[in-house]
Amino acid sequence: MSNSELLKELGIELKGKTHGQIKVLCPKCSPDRKNKKEPCLSVNIDDGVYSCKNGCGFEGRVIEKSKKES
Repeated sequence: MSNSELLKELGIELKGKTHGQIKVLCPKCSPDRKNKKEPCLSVNIDDGVYSCKNGCGFEGRVIEKSKKES
């Protein structure tokens, strides 16, 4: 699976992007925030790294699996 597919499985909406750096809504804290539409999750799709800048603790890294590993 690609990084973008793995990120989507975590509930991260990538707005159709498959690579690069993007800021999107955090699936953990955005629904409960006062400003629900302010993007606070920084995502580097190429590296599979994500981190919420709102401080909710939603952060981590996904590791792309090659077809040979599957």
